[in-house]
Amino acid sequence: MSRKSLGPMMALLGAPVLILLSLLLVVWAAPLPNDKEQPVSKDQIDEELAKKYLQTYYNMSLRSVGRSSKNAFTEKIKQMQEFFGLNVTGSLDSKTLEIMQLSRCGVPDVGNYNFMPSNKKWTTGVVTYRLENYTPDLQPADVEQAIASAFSVWSSAIPLKFTKINSGEADIMISFKSGDHQDFNPFDGPQGTLAHAFSPGSGIGGDAHFDEAETWSTSARGINLFLVAVHEFGHSLGLSHSNDPKALMYPTYKYVDTVNFKLPEDDTKGIQALYGASTGVTTAGTTTAMTTTAQSKTTTKGTQPSQTKTPATTSPRVQMETTKSTAACTPDMRIDAAVVIANKIHFIKDGSVWVKQPFKTAAVTSVQTLWPNMPTPVDAAYAFPARGLVILFRGRQYWAFQGRNLVSGFPKDISKLGFPSSVNKIDAAVNLEDNRTTLFFVGDAYYRFNEVSQTMDKYSPRAIEERYPGIGKTVDAAVQQNGYLFVSSGATFFKYDNREKRVLEKWNVKAWIGC
Repeated sequence: MSRKSLGPMMALLGAPVLILLSLLLVVWAAPLPNDKEQPVSKDQIDEELAKKYLQTYYNMSLRSVGRSSKNAFTEKIKQMQEFFGLNVTGSLDSKTLEIMQLSRCGVPDVGNYNFMPSNKKWTTGVVTYRLENYTPDLQPADVEQAIASAFSVWSSAIPLKFTKINSGEADIMISFKSGDHQDFNPFDGPQGTLAHAFSPGSGIGGDAHFDEAETWSTSARGINLFLVAVHEFGHSLGLSHSNDPKALMYPTYKYVDTVNFKLPEDDTKGIQALYGASTGVTTAGTTTAMTTTAQSKTTTKGTQPSQTKTPATTSPRVQMETTKSTAACTPDMRIDAAVVIANKIHFIKDGSVWVKQPFKTAAVTSVQTLWPNMPTPVDAAYAFPARGLVILFRGRQYWAFQGRNLVSGFPKDISKLGFPSSVNKIDAAVNLEDNRTTLFFVGDAYYRFNEVSQTMDKYSPRAIEERYPGIGKTVDAAVQQNGYLFVSSGATFFKYDNREKRVLEKWNVKAWIGC
């Protein structure tokens, strides 16, 4: 139809139809919107992988991953590259990313262990172990053989004997677990983290956990249980990771032949530095035969080479020993206060402080050792990392410490924070770093304090049960870690999700501390 012939038609149809046709032409002529999301670049994927890796194994704070903290991110990359003997560039080159994607042990390579000297080792000549469960990937007899052979690798090098028990609490409890299994170190499914173990001590100390999501084997297929167990039991005995690629205690999983398995020299020196050499054993390397069903090749999970050096020459992790607690630690134990310092939770009761961190048994020290001249008991405590402060409360007064030094002008009356005269003591306190707010729990209520304006929220106080249902009417202590709120009320310790406003898990206080 020609343009001329459209004229009479338009006149016939009228203005409304003309407008409609015009709109259709505009829509037809307009480019189609791109309804597809922009694809995620490889660089973005690599950066996210690196962030997760460095947070897990190199103590990188969640606040060190923003644009303003690029330097902190780069420094952590350099730290990881230095540990693995890579070219230290601070950039995510191919070799660095390759190592980050390898299956490995879940024990961090770097942590903050700067509080107290220790001898993390067993002080008895006989250490007991118990298998709490078995993996369906193997016959129970094969699991037991792999575990026994792994222990024999170490007992052939040092004067320590390992005895299996079938019931009760053993020094080293061994289990296969999946996902979040209540030790603050959830497993991540197949590959990735294969297992982790805790250094010597009471409670969870010495225990070894294996990720059930892996396919466990006694051969080169899947993940070899014997090799991973040997590595993890090195941690159970007090060794940390080694940066010697030939060492058993090297963090990443590497397949090696298990027939007549020989303990590498680096590992032999490290373990003998802690326990001494057994009769007739040299510092060269100890040979132990692996006699599981399949004696062919096999590999260790982050277990291959990974060891700690001697107390004099290696990581501070080996030097950190748990002190035996003389403070009251009973099944119905309650705590007075808690505070997170350098990623370690400090539980305070009377004049004692239990220092709890991932992969470590709680070590105990005193309030006076950490904060000289601080009167006890302590009612509440919280840390303010941005200012490098730890705030402690007792009665109507509060103290501010930088390290072990009391800040000038303290103690002060809690009225300075906006509390009314009716408040005689603070039960618990926790700083929520994400919104620069500190929560104070008093009786069955809580107060919100704005750390930026230094003022108390005008809607305070509010009922605890109204905002934090399920944790009880009162709170004894509170900390925030890994995005979750952890509070104790009586003898129970709760893990609370702030976003979903519900309790996720709960434990007995004593059992969780491991004292």
